[in-house]
Amino acid sequence: GDTATCRHGWTAVRNQRDCFGFRGASYTCCPPMPPSPPPPPSPPLPPRPPRPPPLPPMSAAERALVRVTSAFQSHGLLTHSVGGGSRWMQDLMRTSSRHDFTVERDCGEHCSAFTLLHPDLPLSVFASGDGHDNGIGLAFEASDEVWNTAVQCMSVLDSNSANRACCACFERQYCPLPSLNQRDSGYCHAACSGGGAAEQLRCKQLAAGCGVNTMTAHWERFPGQAQCSEQEIRDGRCRMCERPQWCVDPGSAGFAFGGHADTPEKWLELFFHKPFPGTRQCKYKP
Repeated sequence: GDTATCRHGWTAVRNQRDCFGFRGASYTCCPPMPPSPPPPPSPPLPPRPPRPPPLPPMSAAERALVRVTSAFQSHGLLTHSVGGGSRWMQDLMRTSSRHDFTVERDCGEHCSAFTLLHPDLPLSVFASGDGHDNGIGLAFEASDEVWNTAVQCMSVLDSNSANRACCACFERQYCPLPSLNQRDSGYCHAACSGGGAAEQLRCKQLAAGCGVNTMTAHWERFPGQAQCSEQEIRDGRCRMCERPQWCVDPGSAGFAFGGHADTPEKWLELFFHKPFPGTRQCKYKP
């Protein structure tokens, strides 16, 4: 026949063969396939390494270093270094609160000079080393707030603290004009006595040394501009001391070296390899 009956679980497999010229059929009952062996057991996972111990909390000095590094990399730093024997540092070491802290005035009664440290600029720290152990100072993040409220002007080189502003010779021992007032010959006072915003701004700029240096006003001969005598500077009558000496400003064109030093090449042409470049140089607006 053409059918087969196998025991439960077995399978009928049909095998064809010829039988006297007739195609016949036969079946074979095959047992079920044995089950597949189970997979070998997985090797055990290696033990987890122990967690590292938590880092110790940072000290105050380490936290300060992190803040200084972050400020330098983002905006740069405005720094003011001082010598170990300075009166300002001695006063600083005696303060017990930051509210008693005052900024050192090294270039005038209302002037403090700072160095800009920035990732895009050559690193230059004012620390002469000639007997001055410059190991302490101030550092401000050079943020927009500082530029817009505190900084009055910028220069490429140090501007000579003793005679930076015609207002006065703040460091008497370095003053080229011994008779000049140590605090104010009248230029800053005249600017600050005005009530307008422009006058107040000019007052701050002159007090911060953004104008012509005292040495430059007395010794330099600018084309078409009168040289000021010591008496004129002392009496507050020197025109060169009455306004800022901006490097880039149409209103400063023709005044001292101002108005057109708008490229590095132009600045180098005017001041580099010339006598007293720090005192002769113009100033840039912040």
